Amino acid sequence: MCGEQDWHAELDGLEVQTTRCNYATVRQPLLLDLKKGARLRVRVWWQALVSPAPVQGHMALLVGEHQVWEEHIKIPGPADTREVELSSPLAAKAGTLVTFHLHNHGSNTWNLNGFALQVPAESSLPQTPAANTQTEE
Repeated sequence: MCGEQDWHAELDGLEVQTTRCNYATVRQPLLLDLKKGARLRVRVWWQALVSPAPVQGHMALLVGEHQVWEEHIKIPGPADTREVELSSPLAAKAGTLVTFHLHNHGSNTWNLNGFALQVPAESSLPQTPAANTQTEE
């Protein structure tokens, strides 16, 4: 499991460096209530991935105990990015923990660049940004 020295804020997201670890789990509370069916956006990217042998990396986002998104990535592999929009499969109250999980092999750099609830521009919801959970127009 990665320690605090292995992850940090990077630009508008979270960077995890896996030189000393193969697993990372980071949590933050939801800032807003989440309704089932609400539009969510996940943005992730990674630098070129290296490993002594071919393996598979895994990233996932959970709201509470429920997985809402995951991706498996071949390692070794090229740098890449993902921007995924999905409908929330569940409802959750503000304060529910959002978990970013990363399973990796090798010395690599991964970034969670956003997990956001997409709200209409006319909404009066608070616009308080946070590292992994923020509102977007």
